Amino acid sequence: MFFGVVVPLILFFLALGVFTYLLGEYLGWSFRAEIGVEEEFPSAFHYLEKYIERPILKPIERTIFRLAGVDPDTSMNWKTYLFSALLLNFILFLLLYLIFLFQGGLPLNPADIGNLDWDLAFHNAATFVSNTNQQHYAGEAQLSYFSQLGAVLLAMFVSAATGMGLLVGFAKGLTNSEDPRLGNFYVAFVKSLTRFLLPISFILAIFLISQGVPQTFSGPATVTTLEGATQTIARGPVAVVEAIKMWGTNGGGFFAANAAHPFENPTPFTNMVLNLALLLGTISNFYAFGIWVKKRKHGLVLVGAVSTIVILLLLVALAGELGGNPGLDGLGIDQSLGNMEGKEVRFGSMLSTLWGVSTTSTTSGSVNSMHDSFTALGGLALLLGMSLNSLFAGVGTGVLNLLTYVFLASFIGALMIGRAPGYLGKRLESDEIKLAAIIILLLPTLVLFPTGIAVVTKFGKDAISNPGFHGFSQVIYEFFSAAANNGSGFEGLKDNTVFYNVSAGSVILLARYIPLVLQMMIADSLAKKKIRPESEGTLKVENLPFLVLLVVIMVVIGGLVFIPAISLGPIAEFLSLW
Repeated sequence: MFFGVVVPLILFFLALGVFTYLLGEYLGWSFRAEIGVEEEFPSAFHYLEKYIERPILKPIERTIFRLAGVDPDTSMNWKTYLFSALLLNFILFLLLYLIFLFQGGLPLNPADIGNLDWDLAFHNAATFVSNTNQQHYAGEAQLSYFSQLGAVLLAMFVSAATGMGLLVGFAKGLTNSEDPRLGNFYVAFVKSLTRFLLPISFILAIFLISQGVPQTFSGPATVTTLEGATQTIARGPVAVVEAIKMWGTNGGGFFAANAAHPFENPTPFTNMVLNLALLLGTISNFYAFGIWVKKRKHGLVLVGAVSTIVILLLLVALAGELGGNPGLDGLGIDQSLGNMEGKEVRFGSMLSTLWGVSTTSTTSGSVNSMHDSFTALGGLALLLGMSLNSLFAGVGTGVLNLLTYVFLASFIGALMIGRAPGYLGKRLESDEIKLAAIIILLLPTLVLFPTGIAVVTKFGKDAISNPGFHGFSQVIYEFFSAAANNGSGFEGLKDNTVFYNVSAGSVILLARYIPLVLQMMIADSLAKKKIRPESEGTLKVENLPFLVLLVVIMVVIGGLVFIPAISLGPIAEFLSLW
């Protein structure tokens, strides 16, 4: 147990910590001009500036701005900043919908795959434009290469860069003193691509190709098996899609089996690298945020608070999956490897559980096992991860989501010590707290109402493949996944129906864009305020007591909102097995 579980996990988290520091410092340095961070970075970045930034990156970025007609020196207020992001996403949504709707007549379709139905095309467009990537389709059977590259791949880059661009604007608002200008969205968007998403995805794609992941435009291969039968093997430009799928916390798999498919995730080594990638893509944003607000320790506190909850969820899930299914006790079934139903033998229970908790703690949504086959405890951990808006959540948006809890913790903490509520020198008043509360309450609203409709209507219940408590878990997981912009699924739910495509797609769009509007309103409100110097009585946000307070606030709010509903699913299922 020690060498099979504990040692690999320790090595994994050590690697995660090292790369979080390196990538966080790099990301903080990349946007130093946009935020106005005037501080020293590790000496290695001076070489990057001299040999990569000035001769390569800046000319490329200036060319893009010139071709797009963007003046990089123009600074936007929150309305223009947000409108630029929403307009870009609206245009992308229409493009995706049309590609999915008419893919049968478009090029790069060697398997001659037909058009998607209107409702599935709507769901796909909604889920990919929003960085959710919830899949109601089988990728290799229902999407052409053109759709995979011209729609899915494009959306994975644009949605992640949108989130990071908005985070940069928000951070600028926190560092401004009575200045409503948040910078230029298009500059932050382009730099997110040229300096973070594209180069690291390229490296990751090269690694995957070296490990045997296909990267080809040839159609499906027809082979003869050892038994003499004929088999058709789907393939395609998998590596490039897989790379940004993991790095951009996207999650939409090229194949229906997602990262359980050997063409996406061939070995335990690729599994560990990809698992690191899906976490690093967003955790590095938290560290960089600390740099941007000139409090590196505060960035570490944010990482530490969320990591504490994630590790607790991982322990709960491991207890369930390594312990096996209690319903099989006494039947003579060997469960020494844990609960192996729905899991790949090459990954086992431990790596499958680590991936499951990682993906539901972010908005990656990728899977390397069947979440529907997790034990009640394992499924509970996955649902709890999403109940707090996927904890680390997505690129850019993860920090924005967590800040709503940070504002509440700062507000409550200051009142507890008899001080005026504030955050990073900015006074927190009723407007910011009300907006933060609305953002937090939006998630349960978008989960519980459609879940209630689904379990009392025929078109909702007909999709349930497992009656009883587990069937309820299938439905609430579907809307948790949609509302938290996570994208993973229990997969036992037959969700490719008009009801689930339209309802989940609508929830996805509301859950993505309503919080972004409210978050940028908060950014505007804070940007206009004066930065007040800290005093001895100021609530510190870069120490252990604030970390503990933040964890308590998150756990209490998540528990109060969702435990009653979750008790009808995995909790009741767990109790019934005993």
